Amino acid sequence: MEVGGCRVFSYLSIDPEMSSPTPSVEPIVRSRLLPRVSFRSMMILMAVSAVVLAVARSANQGGIYATAAVMGLVFLLGTVIVLSAVFLLAWAVAHARRPVGLVLLSYSVAMIALSIAGLRLDWINEPIVVLNTFFIGVFLLFVPPPSSPADHLDSPFAADRLPPQILPPRDAQS
Repeated sequence: MEVGGCRVFSYLSIDPEMSSPTPSVEPIVRSRLLPRVSFRSMMILMAVSAVVLAVARSANQGGIYATAAVMGLVFLLGTVIVLSAVFLLAWAVAHARRPVGLVLLSYSVAMIALSIAGLRLDWINEPIVVLNTFFIGVFLLFVPPPSSPADHLDSPFAADRLPPQILPPRDAQS
């Protein structure tokens, strides 16, 4: 039996009030806040986490190869985090050029004010960092993005036509 596009099974019950079929699976609702996670994927995640934690414990106790493995995992995790941050920054600049420029300009002005006040915040208000964020913010805020529709008219994809072919198409008969 199918209900709402999902196959459901009914349980037999003796109670007449419970004689209506009860679904054994919950129907898929599009407005869920959390993703659906299967039991199998949770077990795989727990098994992998157990192995990683066992290697980390061995590294903490002085294992040389375990320390190298943990360092490799930390390096990979750090690489993923840094590249994700770079991607998000590039995406933010591409989609919200002026707000990102305003944020960078505000940040650099605040860091200049903090350095004038004598507060030191480690590498965050180094002069090179503040100057770079200032100039990038000014550039993003005041320089208009390059847009010239004449450049894209020569593209074969601009008017939904195919690109030119190097070799002519063969006949269907040969």
